[in-house]
Amino acid sequence: MPAVKLSISHSHDSPEHQDRVRALADRLRADGIDAHIDQYAPAPPAGWPMWMDEQIRTADFVLLVCTETYLQRVERRESPGKGRGVLWEAHLIFNSLYPDDADVQKFIPVLYKDCQPSWIPLRLRGMTHYQVDAVDGYEDLYRHLANQPRYRVPVLGEPKSLPTIAPQSYPASLGVKPAPKPPTSLNQRHRQQMIKQVRLDWIQGGKRSDRKHPPRS
Repeated sequence: MPAVKLSISHSHDSPEHQDRVRALADRLRADGIDAHIDQYAPAPPAGWPMWMDEQIRTADFVLLVCTETYLQRVERRESPGKGRGVLWEAHLIFNSLYPDDADVQKFIPVLYKDCQPSWIPLRLRGMTHYQVDAVDGYEDLYRHLANQPRYRVPVLGEPKSLPTIAPQSYPASLGVKPAPKPPTSLNQRHRQQMIKQVRLDWIQGGKRSDRKHPPRS
């Protein structure tokens, strides 16, 4: 399987910044990523515009090392005549974003700890960016480039079949007979009075009737 080809777009802010960008490219190459920067090709035979065009066109991924100076040059806020290389690369990158089938994930903003997300060019601020001088940041970038995600999507299982549960509130409860209420003290008194009245009317009244009409011999 061919190695992942990577081009790194950056501005020459200072000698120290160029050193850390080259160190990033060196590390990526040591980890099996075919990274390319202008420092590896100080005098390309076809000239810088053709070299940059080929690098961006043939790369699997393009890293944009976003600093304040890089953003100024992309947005044409730099002094006239300065940063022409970054401006040319930005034109190539942004022109690549226009086709309908463009793979925008090809362009990856990266930052160092002294850089700010607001220094990412506006058209790429919706992309995932990585802080490459942090342990997790470099590892996440490498996983992106090498197609080795941190987590795998689990195999989709079969849907579960769950029992239905009858509703316990209105209106289903209308068909349920309410539980009998315990008798109140007033109800108990009424019941006792009714029993007493029945005893007087039927039992004692029957005895009086027997006395009036003795049984025949």
